[in-house]
Amino acid sequence: MVLDGMDIGGTETHVLALATSLTALGVTVVIAGRRGKLYEDFKKIGCPIYIIKKDKSIFEKDISKIIESERINIVHLHHPPSGLATLNLLKRLHLPCVFTIHGLYYKNVLPYLNKNTKVISVSEPVKKYLLNHKVDSVLIPNGIDTKIFSPAENNNLRKELGISSDAFVIVYASRLAWGKLTACKKLLTVCNDLRNTSKKDIHVVVVGSGEYIAAIENMSKIMNYSSKQKFIHLLGERLDLKNCYCASDCVVGSGRVALEALSCGKPVIAMGNHGYFGLVEPSIFNDAWKRYFGDHNSYEDHNNNKLKKTLKSIISSKYNLLSIGNSSRKWVEEHFNISNMSKEILKLYMSIIGR
Repeated sequence: MVLDGMDIGGTETHVLALATSLTALGVTVVIAGRRGKLYEDFKKIGCPIYIIKKDKSIFEKDISKIIESERINIVHLHHPPSGLATLNLLKRLHLPCVFTIHGLYYKNVLPYLNKNTKVISVSEPVKKYLLNHKVDSVLIPNGIDTKIFSPAENNNLRKELGISSDAFVIVYASRLAWGKLTACKKLLTVCNDLRNTSKKDIHVVVVGSGEYIAAIENMSKIMNYSSKQKFIHLLGERLDLKNCYCASDCVVGSGRVALEALSCGKPVIAMGNHGYFGLVEPSIFNDAWKRYFGDHNSYEDHNNNKLKKTLKSIISSKYNLLSIGNSSRKWVEEHFNISNMSKEILKLYMSIIGR
């Protein structure tokens, strides 16, 4: 598995879960990438980990040495920069590889995929995106470790932040870049309006960082000051995402965050890079998945009025939220369990190396 780095993000968390599951299936997994905040979690798998540098000439030499010393017979790529650099090397070595396309931002990679590369798309919009660029792929969703992301009572985070147990807590978890920055701004604006008009004790917990974090910091300072109470809490990057989800009444997010939160039995309002989808309810589970929870497709652009209407409705119906959360958990267990997804990927590996 070659990564840009072992950072906190959806792709990296997926690779962590996949490598853990594949190791349990008897696959020898080797991780290569820049050291990041998930490094200690990767170490817990017990597989070899190689720290590699970004410099292209050094990078290729390092990857080549790893392939030789670890007797690698298949390479799995995930990120555009490290993926591109590795593809050039693998072409010279005539070594097969798998490239998982995690979003709609891989256009610079696609011309370099060759007959030795099998491509995985993580959602239906990604599969269509690849077909539009004349790239065939097999659709295998990112799996969730449902044992880790499971329902739990958790008030530790509320205590840490000084939030009442009666308050309505919304967690927004994302890397603050691209359309997700817009989504976060919309959420803060709507929650600020709802606090002023409904007089409800609403709190927003923002988990994540990114190049535009300063914009969210400035926005939250102004709103907290005008509210005369700190109701927006910026946590930055956290390794205890499960605890954050479980301390909430609902989660606003997209992509993998949505799946993790649903696995924890939490209702999710899907809104991401592409736009607004809405409350993920049992009757539209499959539609939400087909749009990757607003990350790769959506009903419409980020919409303040729709988001406000949805939040206003669910804040007054906690019982209904519990029912939705229970159904959400079962759905993720049935369709996105990492043990099943890793078996699908293992089948693909075996077909490539002829076993």
